[in-house]
Amino acid sequence: MTPPSATQVLMIDDEENDWLLVRHMVGKMPDAACQFHWAGSYEQGLRVLGENDWDVCLVDYRLGTHTGIQVVMESRARGVDCPFLLLTGAGSRIIDMQAMRAGVVGYLEKSRLCPLELERAIRYAIGNRLAHRPSASPAFTYIPSEAAEYLTTSFACKQPFVVMAGEAGRKIFRGFGGDVGE
Repeated sequence: MTPPSATQVLMIDDEENDWLLVRHMVGKMPDAACQFHWAGSYEQGLRVLGENDWDVCLVDYRLGTHTGIQVVMESRARGVDCPFLLLTGAGSRIIDMQAMRAGVVGYLEKSRLCPLELERAIRYAIGNRLAHRPSASPAFTYIPSEAAEYLTTSFACKQPFVVMAGEAGRKIFRGFGGDVGE
């Protein structure tokens, strides 16, 4: 019998100490069979995400001038379909909600992280991966970043908006503040 292949885990975090801590936790997870990789910046993370079919990606919220949510949105735009778990140093409901809307499948606070919680989050993310893969249905799953930002702002400000799909798959986002088209 062939042993199952190791789970391919990528962590994008610009703090090497945080990566070392999480790598240590991965080593203490029950039944861990992970190959754990690290990308130390937003740019490196985006590059490495496109080089492999990762089973899951752990991404820090703060990445210099960028955020982990931007990594998720840019990765999706580039066709990356691995599940993302967002790691953050300090919990915030606003960030949590932004992450959820961007398609992050788990939100983990570093101060509360332990091997069992990490293993569970990774296992659930991988187990639900099929639900996050693009479907063969004609419904679109990609929202341009400027449209997502517009919709998020409109929603947060309780400003009414309408989403319309135009001809040949062209998406138009209409609100009282103006239009955003693809």
